[in-house]
Amino acid sequence: MNRALRASYGARDNMHALLSWNGPPGALPAELLGLTDKPPGSYGPGDRWWPSVGCGPVGGWWALWWTEPDTQARRGGMVRSEVALWRQEDAGFIEDLRPVMASLSAGRAIPAPPSELMRAVADALLSSEAGLPIVTDLDLWPGVLAGLWERLWPEARCAFSARMATSPPQGGESVAPPWLYGVPAERTLQWPGYRVIAVASNSAPLHRAARWLVGDTDPTLEEVLRACPALPADPSGLRRAARAANGLEALRFSHDPASALGFLRTLIALAPAADAAPLLKAEAVDGVRRGLPGASVSLVRALANVSPGPLSITGTPGEEVETWIRDRGALLPAAETLPLLLGLAPGEAEGWWQNAVRKALSRVLLRPSTPWSKVAIHWLGDEGAGPILKDILPATKEIESALLDVARDTVLTEKPLGQILLQAEERRWSRLHAWAAMQLTTPMEAFRLQKSFPADPWPGLEILVNQLPGPAVVAEAVARPDAQLAGLVARRTVREPALLRQIDPGQRAWRTLWSAHVAAGGACWLPDVNRERLGQALLDAVLEGDEPKGLIVAAAEGLAEIALRHPERSALWEKLGLEGRAELLPRAGEALFRLCSIGQVSDRPEALLMEFVVNAARKVSPSARAITTLLAWSAPLNEEEVIRWLQRSGGEEWASLAEELGRNVLNRGWKRAAKVLYDRSSWILELRPAAVTCQELLPLFDRLLLHFVSGRGALTPSDQAQIIQKVADLGAELSPNGLDDLWERAGGERKRLSSAGIPAVRWREAAIQAHHGALRGGVLALLKELQYDFPHNSELRRAEEVFTHVPPEHKR
Repeated sequence: MNRALRASYGARDNMHALLSWNGPPGALPAELLGLTDKPPGSYGPGDRWWPSVGCGPVGGWWALWWTEPDTQARRGGMVRSEVALWRQEDAGFIEDLRPVMASLSAGRAIPAPPSELMRAVADALLSSEAGLPIVTDLDLWPGVLAGLWERLWPEARCAFSARMATSPPQGGESVAPPWLYGVPAERTLQWPGYRVIAVASNSAPLHRAARWLVGDTDPTLEEVLRACPALPADPSGLRRAARAANGLEALRFSHDPASALGFLRTLIALAPAADAAPLLKAEAVDGVRRGLPGASVSLVRALANVSPGPLSITGTPGEEVETWIRDRGALLPAAETLPLLLGLAPGEAEGWWQNAVRKALSRVLLRPSTPWSKVAIHWLGDEGAGPILKDILPATKEIESALLDVARDTVLTEKPLGQILLQAEERRWSRLHAWAAMQLTTPMEAFRLQKSFPADPWPGLEILVNQLPGPAVVAEAVARPDAQLAGLVARRTVREPALLRQIDPGQRAWRTLWSAHVAAGGACWLPDVNRERLGQALLDAVLEGDEPKGLIVAAAEGLAEIALRHPERSALWEKLGLEGRAELLPRAGEALFRLCSIGQVSDRPEALLMEFVVNAARKVSPSARAITTLLAWSAPLNEEEVIRWLQRSGGEEWASLAEELGRNVLNRGWKRAAKVLYDRSSWILELRPAAVTCQELLPLFDRLLLHFVSGRGALTPSDQAQIIQKVADLGAELSPNGLDDLWERAGGERKRLSSAGIPAVRWREAAIQAHHGALRGGVLALLKELQYDFPHNSELRRAEEVFTHVPPEHKR
């Protein structure tokens, strides 16, 4: 046992002063002078305040003093104090204070207080309630201090402090407050806010630490105390040890990870050194590891502040945390797991925990599953999560796609949507940006926000075009025209053509959208829209020099007849682009050809259009009306193709058109066509008026025959002269030297023939004489002899046919 140094205080020169000191000179703390004096306060007759026993650390020493009234002093009210002192660091090794107290009190016995009082004192001392405890039994006061001392651990003994007082401290004391006070019972009313220790037979059960402090057996608490020899110096250390004992028992009984974590936390606070209580720490960590797979997210988050320093030997459950996040993190609502993510912020958690969480999240978010994508989209909406996710959620298109897949079924409020909008912009996620803008604002504002997207806005604009209400999408395309946007919108109008029902072709933006719609494969002519109005407006735009790209080509078939009716049709062909003209002109030509085939047009078209009308006619067998109209228009037709058309035409269709056909043939001087008309009129009577009209183009005999069959009346002298001349010509051609023999065989006298002249002249004179009666059969007699010599001559046969139709009076 360390021997104590001694000091005595008492009356000197009518003052309280140091009387003796056996220690080093100047080492005695000055504070002891006040502590060893009579407790301050007013006293009445019979008031007792002694023995005033106190103890506690003072200026590097630990002192125990015993103060009583000095009845020998000349001045009343003086005291005598005996003090024992140890260096503070040595005081913890003093096992028993009773012998010391006895030596300070001149051998006075120190009675042991009742166990009930000690239990009450211990309970009050270890209570967490406010207010220092007060012991009111002054006779038992020294025994209370000695009894407590026996159960304290070295660190606590060095800090143990108790004081006798009659009045509460007023502040300004030079030493720290004691652990408890001894106060005369009659003075307790002056101590409001302090806890007076009272012994009650039916008191509540003691705190575990209090029971141990008064000597009850507690193997579990003693196991903790043995494992943690360096306990804190104040009573809270024992309370902490008791909590650790409770936690250890709970862990061993229930194997609950929350109990294990609670025990571990208490143990770390109790034994922060890495080599302190290693077995108990290992048991606690193992309990956490075993129970972590089924633990709550709050427990996983609670691990974040477990310091790894005290666990450097046993290690931390980092792998188990990583496994928990990977296996269970996506099964819980994102709001519940958000604290795990936010724990990755600097300074929010211990490094081991952050490393485990970051590793797990980086792995599951690299190619997130659907559940993890749902978690991520919610996390992106948290204001504090953005900087953290920057390092663990890659800004790739694949992840953007995964988030978009779950976003459609995700309901978020305005604030999270605003955060997602910012995050998408920062990560250059065009499509997710558009989705957030679409959820957050009006369609018009969503388009504005997306168009101002700092990276490529078009993937996001495609989202808006496909998912916003159709009328709003079309309204945007028209209000703020853009060729590329029109192309996107057109893909939708192809699927939903009714969106173009309100089209105003007079506006360029609408025409651009219409053109894009057609280019995307949409129907050129929109449902429930007046086609005439559309076509006229489109052609008006062409005349103004604003031909929509590709639209004329696509609409040409339906536009052809509209173009024919346009008042500025001729100018239209010149304004059209090459592709539009190449497509529309042939269609217009075909349309006009169809109309003229049924007699619905009469005006001659312009030359450029005429060419394509003729081309259309050449592809088919034109009707009688079409042939007649084309000829009337002076269309650039050649005689041979018209002859082919005539040869393929029927009869009834010419009933009302034959004369007009004949005039057109006559006007063009087409003799071969006139001959075809004549020939066909022999069995197609409807063509006879055409042949009659152009008969002057026919050979003589055909014309004469036509004259007879059509009942045109008597031959004129001119007709007769031509017949005579024709017979003479045939004779001179066929038998230039045989006139004399032929004349005699016909019954004529040779002497009546002139012997001089060329054959043509002689034959003409002979024919005239025959006509005037020189031959009994007239010219026909001469013609028959020629036929006898030349039986296969068609001209002779035609001439004979004519003569068979000539009345008798015209044959001579």
